[in-house]
Amino acid sequence: MIRKFPKFQNFQEIILTSPLGAIPRQLENVYPVNSYDVSVTGEWDEEELQITSNMLIEILLKYNKSIPVICHLEGEYVKIAENVNSKVPHNFSFSKIESKVTSKASLASFEDLINQHLNDFVPADNLSQVNYLSKTWIRKFIKILDYQFGIGTGRYVINGELKPIKIKSKSYINLIDLKSQEILGIFRFSLGQVFLKMKGLKRLPLLLIKSNIIVFNGQNISGSTLFRPGIIEYGQDLIPNEHVVIVDIDKKSIIGAGTLLVGTNFIKNSKTGRIVEIYEKI
Repeated sequence: MIRKFPKFQNFQEIILTSPLGAIPRQLENVYPVNSYDVSVTGEWDEEELQITSNMLIEILLKYNKSIPVICHLEGEYVKIAENVNSKVPHNFSFSKIESKVTSKASLASFEDLINQHLNDFVPADNLSQVNYLSKTWIRKFIKILDYQFGIGTGRYVINGELKPIKIKSKSYINLIDLKSQEILGIFRFSLGQVFLKMKGLKRLPLLLIKSNIIVFNGQNISGSTLFRPGIIEYGQDLIPNEHVVIVDIDKKSIIGAGTLLVGTNFIKNSKTGRIVEIYEKI
């Protein structure tokens, strides 16, 4: 229904779900969200209600207080929104639910609310060079990169001059820089992750990358696997399957990237073994 609106690319959808809490729509393909298929009864305990409320508050406080919040919820989800409504400056509106949230009457109420508040806030258009569908994808990729490498990193890699090209019969999207026509990275649907090429990696600001970083004992990586002896420093919160940025011994340049085979505890307590599967290097 939301895609009926020409401005839907400016909407920010937030999914409330037990037990994961408040999830931005852009991260629905990312683990563990993409792997969550346990049925939900709709019964929340007090701890879940509080955790989800806190998550939603944290998300909403990042947005301009003039942005309206449209709630299309039922049951305990309404209780969460009402609790958050009293703790953030945004204006909340609730659709009228008849029978269930997907009924025609409920969706009509939801659509009416969106129409009523559609022009309450007009965002700045920083992505004017791409069409509305591309803009939706770009916002998704920026959020995923922030999730993978640290808040704020996505905007450095994707500055608006991007064209996402879906490869037919393939399970990935090439992220093409409009000016240079170079591939910045590849988005893989099955994993919900962006695998950056060196052109994209070089745009990452080292100061914004949090724990997902490894310092290599050298200047250039050889081979497709990074072993424990080649690591002199590492993030303290690394977990298997995360993306990691590899920098040179001087900590001045990004020289590669890969996915972790093990976590921080293994690295800390081991002198040998495979640590990172390299997918990009200089």
